[in-house]
Amino acid sequence: EGAAPSSRQGQAQVEQPIAERIIEPPRRVSRDLLAVLLFAGLWQNGPLIWTLTLREVTSRYRGSFLGLLWPFLQPLLLLAVYTFVFSFVFGARWPGVFESDLVGYAVVVFCGLVTFNIFAESVRTCPQVILAHRTFVQRVVFPLEVLPVAQVGAALVHATAGLAIVFVFLLLSDAKLHAAALWLPVVWLCFALFSLGICYLVASISVYVRDFEPLVAIGITGLFFGSGIFYPLERLPDVIEPWVRMLPPAGAVDWSRRLLLLGEAPGAIDLLSLAGVSFLVFAVGYAWFMMSKGGFADAL
Repeated sequence: EGAAPSSRQGQAQVEQPIAERIIEPPRRVSRDLLAVLLFAGLWQNGPLIWTLTLREVTSRYRGSFLGLLWPFLQPLLLLAVYTFVFSFVFGARWPGVFESDLVGYAVVVFCGLVTFNIFAESVRTCPQVILAHRTFVQRVVFPLEVLPVAQVGAALVHATAGLAIVFVFLLLSDAKLHAAALWLPVVWLCFALFSLGICYLVASISVYVRDFEPLVAIGITGLFFGSGIFYPLERLPDVIEPWVRMLPPAGAVDWSRRLLLLGEAPGAIDLLSLAGVSFLVFAVGYAWFMMSKGGFADAL
């Protein structure tokens, strides 16, 4: 008779829905929200993030003949295609930058594309990042918040390989490497933070809304043509140009070019604007992901 309550209690625990056991109390969510301000949560999982990032990079080229040479060969071939199409076929020139150089326009476009791909490559893969790791959600105690970080980390690795091609061009041409290029890691870090915030939103929403992925692809395409990759932002109407520059994709693309090709260092207002918007998007995305991940198991 004395064991009956214990037996009923054990049965209740077994019958307790999985979602109720996974959903964290508000107090835990508050701690996670504080962790985003201090980056403590991601810092503690640093070794795991590094391992997942390496796995993400190497898995893409596993079994290929050239292996890890592809991150360098692919952007080089892409630059060759851009040079032929834009410089020889269209005869395009970028005002003020390499106007007399046949390869100049292609390099300017390629520099912007390498930067934008930090966002495009990571966000494009995030709708499936949780769905592809169902076991981590349903059977294993695993920090799901590190999965989008690995996607952004892999995109940064590929962007760095493309950046090496730009540096080689600058060394072989009459252009000079400016000291302002030392600001590039700061700009890319802010842009990666923005991309990570969007990845958190996309990854969590895609668990509940399975047809969200096509909308993500359309959004990436819209930002691709709206971020000034193929044209200077100065060509935009004066009414919308300041607002477009405030968007991290356009701001990061523009400042990457200015730092590498023109040697212009970002002003304090521009840098604070890029960092502020990026951190705000990251904080909102991370908080949403942490609050919504409790229902992933039921949604899957």
